[in-house]
Amino acid sequence: MLLSRMTLGEGEGYVRSRLRCAALVVLVVASGALPPSIARSTPSSRIDTSFRSRLTDRPSEISDAIVSIDAVTPANLVSLAHAGLRVMRVFDAFGVVYVTGRNAAILRAVSLRGVTRISENAKLRFFGDTDTIATRARDAWDAKSTSTTPAKAGGVVVNGTGVGVAVVDSGIDTENPDLLPAMIGNKKYICTTPVLADPGTGSCYANRLIDNSRGHPVTGCHNDFWVDAKNTDTNSGHGTHVAGIVAGRGVASDLRYTGAAPGARLMGLGVGELNSVLSALEAFNWVHCNYSVVSPKIRVVNNSWGVEGGSDFIADDPIVKATNTLVADSIVVVFAVGNDGSGGSDTNTISGPAKNPKPGVVSVANYDDAGMATRTGVIDPTSSRGALDDGLKSDWPDVAAPGVNIISTGARTGAYIPTGGKQSYEPYYTIASGTSMSAPHVAGIVAELFQAKGTLTPAAVEDILEDTAAKIDSAGAYVPDSTNGTTPVNFAAGHGLVNAVSALHDARVAATGGSVLPQVSQDPHVFVGSDVQFVSGVQWTVPRAAQITLTERGIRSGNTTTFPLVSQQPAMFLVIKVNGSSLVHRDSKLSTDAASGGFSMTGQYTFSSEGTYRIEAQIAFGGVFRSFDSFLIRVE
Repeated sequence: MLLSRMTLGEGEGYVRSRLRCAALVVLVVASGALPPSIARSTPSSRIDTSFRSRLTDRPSEISDAIVSIDAVTPANLVSLAHAGLRVMRVFDAFGVVYVTGRNAAILRAVSLRGVTRISENAKLRFFGDTDTIATRARDAWDAKSTSTTPAKAGGVVVNGTGVGVAVVDSGIDTENPDLLPAMIGNKKYICTTPVLADPGTGSCYANRLIDNSRGHPVTGCHNDFWVDAKNTDTNSGHGTHVAGIVAGRGVASDLRYTGAAPGARLMGLGVGELNSVLSALEAFNWVHCNYSVVSPKIRVVNNSWGVEGGSDFIADDPIVKATNTLVADSIVVVFAVGNDGSGGSDTNTISGPAKNPKPGVVSVANYDDAGMATRTGVIDPTSSRGALDDGLKSDWPDVAAPGVNIISTGARTGAYIPTGGKQSYEPYYTIASGTSMSAPHVAGIVAELFQAKGTLTPAAVEDILEDTAAKIDSAGAYVPDSTNGTTPVNFAAGHGLVNAVSALHDARVAATGGSVLPQVSQDPHVFVGSDVQFVSGVQWTVPRAAQITLTERGIRSGNTTTFPLVSQQPAMFLVIKVNGSSLVHRDSKLSTDAASGGFSMTGQYTFSSEGTYRIEAQIAFGGVFRSFDSFLIRVE
């Protein structure tokens, strides 16, 4: 193999060919003198213990590594060559260099004064219906919710229109009808020669060998190994599912399974089976180089992946440095916290990139809405937790969003695919769970915020999401947050469940409209006579003496012979009961719902006293009233 014959002289030569215009650098290399940037100590904090052990045990083996440096300068690159490494890729914007060489040479490079961190090019793990209701993302734009008018900014419905969201994941199958109209573009990072891989991590370095055959390491916005394809999700299906949660159009389900921001546009950056630190850096670099070139401009990056088992936050970690560069580009970067909660008992299990305290980097925990859009659910036991002894709370999640049994777009290949039409949502949808599904909800809501107020900074977006989140009482104690003095934080739930409408109504955004109350069930309501749907838990709190409008839309018959709703309009009533017993109010304004081919009914009521109320939507046949929706509210 070419790499197995690499010598110290070859390493110098590749760097020298790039820098031969710098006379001082050529002089240093030619003289054989030790560059002044080499330090005499080897700080243990510059390399993980496990990576150091692997390098030490097999010093003659060739590996690849990611080197964080204080600056991309000729002196620093020559120092790496003197240590015996070949510089394969220079990420100028991030201050990060990809190198290959013998393990002993990588260990020598730890002592270079310009080096701040050496990281293994490790594999990264993907953190694998009612969801958009629980977050109230649907309430912002869906006129079929309990709202009669969707949220608007500048007179335009807020659904993410005009905002680009990059999905760094396994890829996207754009031939799913929900995703095809949502795409800006769809690219996959390929490995030209899969047999050329690091023996420890399996990561591909063949691309960089080809680049270096031209006589110099790759720098800047070079992207020869990103290819366009309709289906870039050929190995997993994970990214297709995630993409649908962000901005799926819902066209294959009559808008039943839509994304959080169905007006946003998606840029697919598929790393597939190559999901490693290097491929993530390549994806981030593509975004940095192109975010303002594509249309619409990319303002959000979703990352439903991370380090398995959790890891420490390290400021000089290459992913952290790349993330901070994107934030400086006015991009919000969203990370899943991970699925290492171990039943809720393990703490400090959040993936390192998700612990980044940089304002504008949003980490998302997994909320279980029980499949019924309840807002009194729990943090899923698998969701990674923060460290209880973290005095700054910087290692805790920022917010939570639904991630349990999420129905979203399915790919035609991979593990996250429809299973043969056994469920009503197939063949275009499938179910998956994990913080991978939680993060894209937030990415979609961020797109809505940017549509409503494009001048928001990433830091302001994070602050708004945290300040308007709904506290999840079951998560335990909330304590003051040193990074946000407005709202307290919890080690498992962050600041709470994201609330899209409240975020849009924040004074810094000032959108109008949207549901005053969140909807609690998805239409259409297919009525068969005995199908009461009770949504558990108090769904929202309303002020006393306020007139509340409640609407049921898309009411259809599931048995047109027994319940001929289309040909016979029965007496349909909105019934409000106190604690499920005493009748308080009955009101109905029945109308045809052209969008669904069924009916809708609206009732209004002013609550004069405090208490817990059960709301029931009832329908009558033969003088018998039957409830088909039932939920609770609290009046304070």
